[in-house]
Amino acid sequence: MITVKDLQPHPLDQVHRLIEPGPVILVTTRHRGIPNVMTNGFNMMVRHDPPLIACTIGPWGHSYQALVETGECVISVPTADMAATVVDIGNCSGADVDKFEEFDLTAVSGAEVQAPLVAACFANIECRVADISLAAPYSLFLLEVVRAWTDPSQPQPQLFHHRGDGTFTLDGPTVDLKDRMTKWQYLVEASRASGVLGQWQAKVKTGVTWAQLAEAVGKPLAWTTAALLELGDDAALAFQLQPPRGALDAAVPMDPTI
Repeated sequence: MITVKDLQPHPLDQVHRLIEPGPVILVTTRHRGIPNVMTNGFNMMVRHDPPLIACTIGPWGHSYQALVETGECVISVPTADMAATVVDIGNCSGADVDKFEEFDLTAVSGAEVQAPLVAACFANIECRVADISLAAPYSLFLLEVVRAWTDPSQPQPQLFHHRGDGTFTLDGPTVDLKDRMTKWQYLVEASRASGVLGQWQAKVKTGVTWAQLAEAVGKPLAWTTAALLELGDDAALAFQLQPPRGALDAAVPMDPTI
């Protein structure tokens, strides 16, 4: 049997190389009328709907102050053919150089925020800062997506991911396991449905039980049932009570099995 003695210790300051985050992205801002763009490798999805994205942006960068003051940005998703340019963008500061001009990037006006979209990128996601409370202690910004765009001329983009040591991996073959992921299918369907009726229809359609949903979200069965039906905390408490079968204090019991 294998034990920890058979394994090799890994330096704690290199753990990020074991669990690499999402794809390398560009984050654009417009601060005091001047557009800027930075390279970012520490990012992740937090929530599906409404979509919430987390990004680590340190105070040492020009974009940090721009994001704090304006409260908005655009996440632009570059493809692998832009990798060298994306690295070069990360090697200089917007305080010293106009990166859009320096790297011949075309800025496109968005619909909801003042920060520009990057025309060459496969996707552009307009965001507003949803929570800044973690920025000071952890350089972490929670960004709520308010509009998203993709380039139809790039139907099969190949993204790239930083491995934490200056090397990158590219997107490879796709493995389709949708048919096996039955446990989460209800949540996908429900997020697309509107209101309680839509959620109930999604549950019936996928055949998922309340118990399976409770297990999936890690909450008690009564709480999950009440929450998804939007019945409130009182209903959750009521669901946990033993259903009465009759009145013991009546002259004649209401239920003959009492």
